Amino acid sequence: MKSNQKQIKSSLVILFFLLMIPAIIGLMIKAEWFIKNPTESEMELKMDIVDTQVSYQKDEPHYGDWSRANSSANPVRYEQKGQFYQYMTPTTNNTARIMCAGDLMCEPVMSQAVFHNNKFFFEACFAKVKKVFESSDFAIANLETTVAPDYPYAIDKHKLADRYHCNAPIEYLEALRYAGLDAVTMANNHTCDTGVDGLRTTIENVENNGILHTGAFIAKSDKRYLLLQINGIKIALLSYTEHFNSNLDEKCFTEEGQAMMLNLYSKERVEADLANARADGAEFTVVYIHFWCKDYTHETQESQIKCANEIAEGGADCIVGGHPHAVQKYDEIRC
Repeated sequence: MKSNQKQIKSSLVILFFLLMIPAIIGLMIKAEWFIKNPTESEMELKMDIVDTQVSYQKDEPHYGDWSRANSSANPVRYEQKGQFYQYMTPTTNNTARIMCAGDLMCEPVMSQAVFHNNKFFFEACFAKVKKVFESSDFAIANLETTVAPDYPYAIDKHKLADRYHCNAPIEYLEALRYAGLDAVTMANNHTCDTGVDGLRTTIENVENNGILHTGAFIAKSDKRYLLLQINGIKIALLSYTEHFNSNLDEKCFTEEGQAMMLNLYSKERVEADLANARADGAEFTVVYIHFWCKDYTHETQESQIKCANEIAEGGADCIVGGHPHAVQKYDEIRC
């Protein structure tokens, strides 16, 4: 019995010392008993670290006058003054050189050709026409694609069961600015390809890239035409389409949304808009019409001729047709 008690006491003493060892070591460390004096090399390293915080600068290099290089994108040439967008650098008086291009679709083949390192470089596609557009007073084309990054691009998903889908990355608009386009029309059969939100985003992206537009609208207060003042001439630009793919206007837009955001062609609508543009001061009118006709042919159809005659009778001075993706004849209509 006594032997057992001695063993228990011995065990308790050992346990006590084991528990006290961490506390003793902690006190020794706190008292820096284990910290040796730094060597000369350690002291030099410490001095180097401190020296990096010391300023050795006596003066800045001098460069003279300089400015950051600008991109090769053309500057915005129009600024809003009242109802009109005015040409900021008039070239002549009472003469305007307007260049009208056709449908800009950003097809998958184009996107694939300029897609490198997960970036798009569309500028090369417009390099040969850049100087041509720059020689104009006003350059315009039909933007036959939406530009909405939240939806699949045409390169991602182009052919659906009932239609072709067109949606381009923002870099496409940047390339249009590089090319020198001042404005785009937006009424065509692909206007509704990304629905209401996609169209709203497209309009915002077009505006953010300094490009004027008409043919699609965000607010009820938006005029249904674009008013320009070019070298002293007041011009109105209008844009309509005869069709939307797969009736997406009716499927995706409410009736109020269709009336406010889209510009579906009708003889009566064109007549009213042209009259309002004249009342606002337009002296010359240009109407872009996106026909619903056979494409990839040089031959015009009777429906195109009929529609053009209606627009001319409504008061248009110049009509530019789209959708065939092929050059078709030029004609004069006398009313």
